[in-house]
Amino acid sequence: VELYEGSGSNWKLVKTASPGNIGSFEDVLFSNNEMQDTPVVVSLFPSFQESKCVVGMAYVDLTRRVLGLAEFLDDSRFTNLESSLVALGAKECIFPAESGKSVEYKSLCASLERCAVMITERKRQEFKGRDLDSDLKRLVKGNIEPVKDLISGFELATPALGALLSFSELLSDEGNYGSFTIRRYDIGGFMRLDSAAMRALNVMEGKTDANKNFSLFGLMNRTCTAGMGKRLLHLWLKQPLVDLNEIKTRLDLV
Repeated sequence: VELYEGSGSNWKLVKTASPGNIGSFEDVLFSNNEMQDTPVVVSLFPSFQESKCVVGMAYVDLTRRVLGLAEFLDDSRFTNLESSLVALGAKECIFPAESGKSVEYKSLCASLERCAVMITERKRQEFKGRDLDSDLKRLVKGNIEPVKDLISGFELATPALGALLSFSELLSDEGNYGSFTIRRYDIGGFMRLDSAAMRALNVMEGKTDANKNFSLFGLMNRTCTAGMGKRLLHLWLKQPLVDLNEIKTRLDLV
């Protein structure tokens, strides 16, 4: 989406946005309490070796001001990646442009399409982990030393994060400085549900639903009056917990 202002032959581009990067339009979108989801953009840097694939993943949630990193083994259908995209609520995914269009590449694209995630290819040169320390020092609040320890444990996720920071242009806005947290994303922290399971269980509203109460979200959403509550419910339903203590904590909040 591009927004221009002007008249006649004099027009100027003032705002741009994509499904996962809506920072320029936050003031408009979140003034509406009916906004139920918070868009997340994911960056992938996969490494294909023989019959296995290691996925380096980074994501940014601009609404909650959170950066995340993960690395994990995956199969040919990218089941771990798909469940992660569903849990995060990813709307857009960036990854290196592939000139060869390999079988693995096509399988990756198919996985993203099943999750209704927009695919955005970027130049491979953008996927680099250089200067991450200095960039994160400006963005992340608190002491930088734990952040250095965190990113030092990743090999593929750091290039993904570097490309993500460039794509989202976080450093171009000083209002972002010192406002983010960064964490390791644990793919085993939630019950793994791929896009097919989410549809089969009617967890979220669908375009073909007969009424708003057809889905689990629609039934539970009747008690939510504020936009923030609706967005939190939307997130929790996509991230069913498996740890008993965390489940109890979530129930206490309710």
